Amino acid sequence: MKTFFSGLMLMMLGIISLPAISTATCTFQNNSELVSELVTGLPKGIWETNDNSSVQYALHFYKEGTVDWFEFSPSGEMKFKTFNWLVVPSGNNMPKLWMSNQCEAFTFSIEAACHTLGLKALEKGMDLQLQHTEAIPTDIKKQKLDLMTGNWENTLYPIEVKTALPQQSIENAYLKYEFKEDGTLVRKLVNKTFSIKDKGSWSISRDGKHIIMRMDEGKVAVASLKYVNMDELVLTHLLFCDNDRFATDTKDFYFNRQ
Repeated sequence: MKTFFSGLMLMMLGIISLPAISTATCTFQNNSELVSELVTGLPKGIWETNDNSSVQYALHFYKEGTVDWFEFSPSGEMKFKTFNWLVVPSGNNMPKLWMSNQCEAFTFSIEAACHTLGLKALEKGMDLQLQHTEAIPTDIKKQKLDLMTGNWENTLYPIEVKTALPQQSIENAYLKYEFKEDGTLVRKLVNKTFSIKDKGSWSISRDGKHIIMRMDEGKVAVASLKYVNMDELVLTHLLFCDNDRFATDTKDFYFNRQ
């Protein structure tokens, strides 16, 4: 009975938390103040494409100066990157948007109007037409954070071996996540002969659909949050590990609360 009502509650949350196109006052209103409007407006909500192109993009800007970049292919494959971002003033009040990480950098020209944002980096072949959508409400996000917080265990590996050998499973293997209230994370991969323990941090994306796990050694894993209630959790993600026998391709992982 508890699971039923918890699941019902989550379905209600999922309906409520679907991003909606902005209907409030325009994010960008005054071209003469575009630099300041970009600095304050980009971190509000989500900027995403909604067209017929083969790859869809969603950008989540944060006022601390980082942006989470999601790419979604037609097959459902997701790519994730994090950049630093900065609005750079330019002549004729035509600012540029600079984004970079350790691997790549973009300098975008900007076309902004009300709730739309055009970003072009022609030398990189990038031309993004983005629409502003609302992030999930703060109270709904907190409820999801509260549900996620705790210890979760998956004992139904089997872990798919990423080698030329036929797929195998690791005997008595299990995967554990501890999502702590302070935003830190512990991941354990264990079988009967040895265990691997990683630490890092975790957060829920601005749309409430993904769990972002940043490990202390620098790797980042992004899981789609398919389902969570008081007792059960389903995450879809690629499980990376230096030991190939523990690594998997993208798949569903079913967890029970411990």
